[in-house]
Amino acid sequence: MRELVDPIVFEGLAPLRPTAHSVLPAVAITLLVGVVAAYNTTLDAHHLALLTSSLGCLLLSLGFAMLSKHRGALARATGRALILLFSFTIGVWSVTLDYAGQPSELLPSGHGVAILTVESGAQLGSQSATMLARLERVSTTFEALRPTDHQVLLKVPPDLALRPGDRIAAKVTIRGPRPELVPGGYRESPLMNRWGVDAIVSIFGPVVRLDTGPNDGWAAILEAHRRGAFRLLEHYSTKKILPAIALGQAGRLDPQVRSLFARCGLAHVTAVSGLHFGFVAWLVFFIAKRVASLSPRLLKSIGGEPLAVLLTLPLLVLYVIYVGAPVSAKRAFVMAAVLLLGKALRREGSATISLSIAAIILALWHPGEVLSPGFQLSFAAVVGLLATRHWGAGLLERLALGGRLSKLVGWLMSGLIATLGASIATTPLVILHFRQVPLVGSIANLWVVPVISLVLLPLSLVATVFSTLVPSLAVGLAWMAGQVEEVLVRTVSVYDQMAPLVSVETGHQPTEIVAVYAVLCLSLLFIHLRGAKWVFAIAAMALCSWHVLVPTLAEQRLVVSFISVGQGSSTLVEFPNGETLLVDGGGETGGAFDPGERLINPYLDWLGHDRVDRVVLTHPDADHLAGLISVIEAKRPREVWTNGDVLTSPLYLKFLFATAKVWATLKVVDDSDELDVGGVHLDVLWPARGMAQMSRNNRSVVLKLTYGNSKVLLTGDAEQEAESEMLRRGVDLSAQIMSAGHHGSRTASSSSFLAAVSPSWVVYSMGAGNKFKFPHWETMKRVHSVGASEIRTDLAGTVRVSTDGASLDVTTWYQD
Repeated sequence: MRELVDPIVFEGLAPLRPTAHSVLPAVAITLLVGVVAAYNTTLDAHHLALLTSSLGCLLLSLGFAMLSKHRGALARATGRALILLFSFTIGVWSVTLDYAGQPSELLPSGHGVAILTVESGAQLGSQSATMLARLERVSTTFEALRPTDHQVLLKVPPDLALRPGDRIAAKVTIRGPRPELVPGGYRESPLMNRWGVDAIVSIFGPVVRLDTGPNDGWAAILEAHRRGAFRLLEHYSTKKILPAIALGQAGRLDPQVRSLFARCGLAHVTAVSGLHFGFVAWLVFFIAKRVASLSPRLLKSIGGEPLAVLLTLPLLVLYVIYVGAPVSAKRAFVMAAVLLLGKALRREGSATISLSIAAIILALWHPGEVLSPGFQLSFAAVVGLLATRHWGAGLLERLALGGRLSKLVGWLMSGLIATLGASIATTPLVILHFRQVPLVGSIANLWVVPVISLVLLPLSLVATVFSTLVPSLAVGLAWMAGQVEEVLVRTVSVYDQMAPLVSVETGHQPTEIVAVYAVLCLSLLFIHLRGAKWVFAIAAMALCSWHVLVPTLAEQRLVVSFISVGQGSSTLVEFPNGETLLVDGGGETGGAFDPGERLINPYLDWLGHDRVDRVVLTHPDADHLAGLISVIEAKRPREVWTNGDVLTSPLYLKFLFATAKVWATLKVVDDSDELDVGGVHLDVLWPARGMAQMSRNNRSVVLKLTYGNSKVLLTGDAEQEAESEMLRRGVDLSAQIMSAGHHGSRTASSSSFLAAVSPSWVVYSMGAGNKFKFPHWETMKRVHSVGASEIRTDLAGTVRVSTDGASLDVTTWYQD
């Protein structure tokens, strides 16, 4: 059993002799625990560090007091406890030292003028480019510029070409992380922790260049070359995988491909991760060894491998800088550097020691990185490889065959065992971060990883190198890589058609994580059990697997979620039979924030919904439409309902293209349509036919959900003209829950309409500090007059209404 269990746990926690093999892994673990505790505890990090330091002093005093009477085991136990407590304290202190200030301290109003110096290359996204910058001076409109010194995350338009060293002045907004208003949604706090920044600065208006970075320095040359290579790869990469794997530009990765690869357990292959960096490191090391062999004198004095390492490390540093120094590349570099230095010093030792050293360095360098999925998945995968290597070697010996067949079987089995070990170790974290269990990930990785590592990545890298030296060669290689990418995506799509065999959505219950860990531990025990004990192991594994893979039979309820998407509105309906309907997606034209990608899709994942059955666009205004495009591409609805309005705007054309791409049925609905789903009656109350003369808002789709005695009315942006017409026609509007028309505008929710609805709750969907100043006080006064309670998504976060047909439960979500 000792050979099977990874030494990072066994040697770090077992009472062995106090050597590096036993202490260092435990130090790494407690250091990481300290970092996580500092970020997640309600206790201030400074006070937490002082508390642990005090405990250490107390333990030290007790140890010295008792050592005079008891030695030996007590001394060793006390010494180890002090070491672990010290490493925990260092982890906490690393977080406190990483903190520098609050955005409100920099610019109380949030708006003003700033002078900044760009410090890193840009990470290009679909709506903006992100880079590190140093905030030098800041002021409001009516005060002089005052000096400051903070590292910030700078967001600029993607077409604004800035490079390291550029010094600029611009009108800016400075803010901290947005509060978490949507369960499972995009959170900025971990992002800021990972980058080690104090605030997020967004530029609006013209930019004045006060100084430019060096035009002839190596950094400027690299940045210019990188941008040219990016344009080349992006042109021939329809799914944007090539710039993601070669240059670390994953921001423009096709959302549908991102979702597809995540479902198939392949999300790690679309970033500059340990996999790709390992290939680059191996290739550079291989070439460096050949170059080193050309100098017999150096070979004799230094040695082949140490000399190759000395040549390799600077080139790897250059590669990290070239790809924009994303945190994933830094993490991979540290792990590779530790292993290479072990070779150079001829102290390769245990892989566990190298892993522990890498974890300690990364935790102290970038404490916030410990919370990232990439960090956790990378180290968990290596732990899985270490845990299965001995068992895999023994299995290959027992399966030894003769001749070429033996080599083929050995290669396949080695790959399968390695992939299986990594998959098993990372499965709990995949559930935690992505809320799904990829069932074919091990199989898919067997051939996708070689295609990416041995075909796509080399072609992309060589095309990148020659993009300015030999453009014609680079174009040819990029075209070839683009064709391979297309075939790869189509082949992976075959797995996507195997649903539900591809992956199983698990939702967000923490008990599922515990169950998966139980399955993993029992799996390890199962290998060594004999006889009748197998039966008990299989039964226990089946029980845990059943809990994870088969949803618990829940009470039949209708759940309506008013999602806090900022500007606009979006409402998710979950029917008792498990079907889903999404009404609108929020957003704005040309907005830098896509609520579909950042909020709605993650919320659906948090709930465990791999697909949405129906999507409703109440009317084609941007604040209802923009976020739907990402949802349609990622969640592939069967039907898309509209009110029949057709626009020629680029945004609406993208919506039509996304609908066609996923083969969804486009359906125009009116007041004659109705639907029964899982015991819920869905009525389309508006628009009526022949209302083309009305404004776009007044042609909004209005829906009513009836489940037993519970009723919910969704009004879209319908205003008083549409309300009056519905009242004139005698439409049954009664409902306990009502969404305020047009986000609480004074032009909607008339007194007569509210009297007909007679709601108990009115929900206002809007963005915080919106320029329209919704909800208007006139509307709120009318709502008060009918005795309804009010909830605002900008203040309360996502609002969830749950009913069994008899009673209603209303809950809200808001987390700082």
